[in-house]
Amino acid sequence: MTEYYTMKNEMAARAALMVRAADELLKLTHDLKEFLILHDFNFLSSAIESAEGKADKKMNEYVAKYDALRLDTASMITDIDKELNEHFSLRQ
Repeated sequence: MTEYYTMKNEMAARAALMVRAADELLKLTHDLKEFLILHDFNFLSSAIESAEGKADKKMNEYVAKYDALRLDTASMITDIDKELNEHFSLRQ
């Protein structure tokens, strides 16, 4: 009878240790996943920063092209206006 209770208590202790070990493994895997996710965000933030830099560079190029076109258009309008005034102005 005492062997039965001894064996029962040992099995209960082993089962409790197994449950605790499984819980520790779950916590460890959760911590590892969290660690890896945080390091992935570092990679993502550097990728986002480089993409922002490229977008800023392209935007500056487009602004420069727009300014050049605006100046060309303004000079064309001025030339056309001068020509119209020279040839078709009302003289008294």
